[in-house]
Amino acid sequence: MKLDTVLAFLAVLIALVQNMYPKMLPAIGIYLVNVFQASWLSQCWLDIIIIQQFKIYTLTKEGN
Repeated sequence: MKLDTVLAFLAVLIALVQNMYPKMLPAIGIYLVNVFQASWLSQCWLDIIIIQQFKIYTLTKEGN
């Protein structure tokens, strides 16, 4: 799998979770940080995921 595909999938997953279970998101965020362990690395990953999510949101908005 390409990294872009994985990140896009994660972004969509996070977007779905945000819509369905907003209260669960912080717990998932903490879990992600624990998984990636090093704080600077997790911050980079989360930034990338947020950017990807924004791109998907923008593309979806332009598509409508």
